[in-house]
Amino acid sequence: MLSRKKLLKNYIEKCPFPIGRLLAQIPFSLRLGREYSRFSELAATSENWDDVELNRYLLPRLRAVVEYARDNFPFYRELYREHGVDKLEIAEIGDFASLPVVTKAMIRDHFAEFSGTYKLNTGGTTGTPKGALLSNGALMRGTQNGGYGLGKAFYHRYYAMIPFIHVFGLVRNLLTACYTGSLLYLCANMKAFMKDLPAAKPDTMVLVPALAELLYTIASAYGMGALGGNLRYIICGGAPVSPELIAKFDKLGVSVCPGYGLTETANLVSGNGDFLTHSTSVGMPYPNQELKLVDGELWIKGDNLFNCYYNDPAQTAAAFDDGWFKTGDLAKFDEDGRLYIVGRTKNLIILDNGENVSPEELEALVDEIPFVRDCLVYEDKNDFGAQVIAVEVLPHENTGISDVEAAFKAALVEINRKLPRYMQIDKVAIRTTDFARSGSMKIIRKAK
Repeated sequence: MLSRKKLLKNYIEKCPFPIGRLLAQIPFSLRLGREYSRFSELAATSENWDDVELNRYLLPRLRAVVEYARDNFPFYRELYREHGVDKLEIAEIGDFASLPVVTKAMIRDHFAEFSGTYKLNTGGTTGTPKGALLSNGALMRGTQNGGYGLGKAFYHRYYAMIPFIHVFGLVRNLLTACYTGSLLYLCANMKAFMKDLPAAKPDTMVLVPALAELLYTIASAYGMGALGGNLRYIICGGAPVSPELIAKFDKLGVSVCPGYGLTETANLVSGNGDFLTHSTSVGMPYPNQELKLVDGELWIKGDNLFNCYYNDPAQTAAAFDDGWFKTGDLAKFDEDGRLYIVGRTKNLIILDNGENVSPEELEALVDEIPFVRDCLVYEDKNDFGAQVIAVEVLPHENTGISDVEAAFKAALVEINRKLPRYMQIDKVAIRTTDFARSGSMKIIRKAK
């Protein structure tokens, strides 16, 4: 086994980014609190000792502390010794004496310098896709957020199945892999990925829920060896992640970590490290951004935001209010600050009695039925022309249930029993083919 000193030496030598800049950014993770306290490898520079002192519960997670200078900090040295953390002078690892001490102000300036833009199309699940122009600085902020997660921060093995024209694939898969010195295997043919996985042996995959469900089906039928035998983490987003999916993979020894982000926010806004105890949450917000709720809608401000919509000043103006981006997502926070997405403002069903119903909220309840693979809730009419809430259900294959529709209606009775009358689902259709989906595998909603 390599010593901590050698591990850190390798970590510095193989890092794909300038070490001074990287080590200055990593300590920001020390501020994130319990949600991100499961890191197994953290480093801190001497200028960030205060951050560490304020987060003593994170000290046992540290493996080494790197100093740029040889200043004496007797109080902190004693504090570290109490928690059994090694103190390694930078001179012991290599001659980096000429490196400047990178301050947080310098990091902010570094991001501000990136003024270039990259156009990424939004999902288009509720309308025509828009081209969001993201600066290099915004993409780098999203990439930095991609480094936060469970287990080690560096040297992962990724297998990429999401196209890089999608913000989730670009930021959390491609850029994060490069940023963390990880191996990235590309899926050249979706029809042949099962041949690739045993060779790639990924420990981490970035997936939308539909693809995660597909991999679970494969693992259930052929064993984890079919996925390479090394899979530990699935970063899951792009659509709601069901608690059932999290629980199923947990039994296979795989952690499914839900998250939340938008094309306009360089993808990564929050990530859930407490997925077993708070499976319906999208986690704690990442640092360097502000979030607030306005009439239930989530608004965000930060240097991860897009600049504008391409050739669409009207849509750009409508999306912002005094520097705050209006996400269009209905959300809530719990007492610990965890974020929950409960629907989209554009998708709200406005009933004749004036009540508003979020279809996503009902879909989350339906998705908890074990034999349901996916569903779509929408507004419809009954045989008498009256307004009702309807659901289309796509069941799993080979459920072993002789009459899926009868089984679903029986389960729906229990769901409706717990809901107020105006939210109850009155119309059911069972699908035998998949829903129409966007390029990011999201279900395309019915036009109102």
